[in-house]
Amino acid sequence: MPMVLFAKLIILAIAKKVIAYGIARTYGIPKLYRRSIKLNHRLLLQNHPAMAAKTQRLLRISFRFPNTIYDWATRIVRKYDK
Repeated sequence: MPMVLFAKLIILAIAKKVIAYGIARTYGIPKLYRRSIKLNHRLLLQNHPAMAAKTQRLLRISFRFPNTIYDWATRIVRKYDK
């Protein structure tokens, strides 16, 4: 019984990632970034400007993180590929 529940959770987690990737590919990463920043400003800026700034920094880091990992991994592969 616990293994069935665990398998369902894994399938749901993978499905969530596939759906998010499909939305990102269809809608576009730059548009998602701009929309999330606008939503951040609309929800947090009036009441909590410090929290809005911190959230914006975290959004920027999270959108740039995959490219950072890719660049880092590429440098390592090129270093040891020679």
